[in-house]
Amino acid sequence: YNALVLVGLLLGWPVLLYSLLATPKYRAGLGQKLGLKSLNIPPKPSGLRRYWVHCVSVGELNAAQPLINALMQNADVVITTTTATGQALAKTRYAQVCYCPLDTVWTVKHAMETIQPDALLILETELWPNLFAFAHHYCP
Repeated sequence: YNALVLVGLLLGWPVLLYSLLATPKYRAGLGQKLGLKSLNIPPKPSGLRRYWVHCVSVGELNAAQPLINALMQNADVVITTTTATGQALAKTRYAQVCYCPLDTVWTVKHAMETIQPDALLILETELWPNLFAFAHHYCP
């Protein structure tokens, strides 16, 4: 999988670059998605469980709101999104919000080490092999 991602990035970089330059929504949060910019998430509070809740966009964020609110009663919660609209809405509702990393080894590892989740909750049907593998390793 990781070899295919690398080959895809190497072969597809002209198209990716054009898409980034031509479409502003693809640039939103790019620094965080690539692990080049801080996620701005403080260290996990001592004695509290931390849940990483990933919602791709506004629809998943709205669907997850009761779950997130319930988790926040007794735990620390970090919300990640993929889209700029999901990010904007999440920031109006929650304190700890950042973009989900692209599914590469280095970006996911950086996010796991920064967020330090006890559990990862994904509210969509996309499959992210590196994210799942690192969650299996990092989450107790």
